[in-house]
Amino acid sequence: MSGLIRNSLLKIVPVARTNMTPRATVVSGPPRNPMSNAEKLGMGTVMCAVIIAPMLWIMGNVKYYRGTA
Repeated sequence: MSGLIRNSLLKIVPVARTNMTPRATVVSGPPRNPMSNAEKLGMGTVMCAVIIAPMLWIMGNVKYYRGTA
């Protein structure tokens, strides 16, 4: 059984390797459309609120999680 698997893998792997084309995924340089400071401030505020809100909700409702309410 292992010989069957080994032989099938030897036939499949070279075919899979030849079909793969390398892609460049790193983009460097300045942005095409720079963000304004107001947009950066707004996005920063939204990101902080999305991260902190669940923590504040849990801390405010710990008594319900513990079952003491």
